[in-house]
Amino acid sequence: IIPLTIHQLKEVQRRDSIDRNLPVFLLALLSSVQSGANLIKAIEQAGERNLGALTPELKNLRANISWGTPIEDAFENFAERTGTRVARRVTVLLEMAMKIGGDVSENLEMIQKHVSDMQNIEKSRKSALQPYTYTIYISFAVFLAVAVLLTTSFFTEIEKVQEGLLASGSGTQGLFGSLASMEIEKLESALFNMAIIEAVFGGLAAGKIGSGSYVAGTKHVVVMIVISVIAFNVF
Repeated sequence: IIPLTIHQLKEVQRRDSIDRNLPVFLLALLSSVQSGANLIKAIEQAGERNLGALTPELKNLRANISWGTPIEDAFENFAERTGTRVARRVTVLLEMAMKIGGDVSENLEMIQKHVSDMQNIEKSRKSALQPYTYTIYISFAVFLAVAVLLTTSFFTEIEKVQEGLLASGSGTQGLFGSLASMEIEKLESALFNMAIIEAVFGGLAAGKIGSGSYVAGTKHVVVMIVISVIAFNVF
């Protein structure tokens, strides 16, 4: 799961970089168009800028166009390679702007404003849902605290009672006789398994809430599993 998490973190960073630079890309297009370049030429010029993870995708788009690939196919390939919802929407809007014609500068301004508004809404959504991610971690921490308390205090006392019963030869007789047959190791194992299960489902839920994707929750899963292993082995 760790290699998957590392790959996912890199992919999330790549997509975030693309979405973060899309408004800058659109402003670059607008500036080039206002300077007299057509939209295709403006896209080619934008590929020379440093726009993070968006730059190689723009260079690929520029190469496809220069090789004579139909514009629709070149844009479709660009949308698939970027892999983000915002990039796909920008691609569709740019295609529409090219087909409709008219004032390209005005169309680009509208697209840029639309993308900026979308990103602001997404930021607001993440900020509003962030407390729920904290709640998942808090509930997980409470469960671990209770589990550790049971294993280090309650179960330890039961083991002492079991040793006393065996030493006295009482076995399963008497008031505490039922404790003699209690298997502490199985109880501890059950608590550990429950912690892992909560780490998996809690981490996936945190990813869905925070990033809108269950796959993004793998990093939370790894963090919670590591904390669980440490908690059950250190205490």
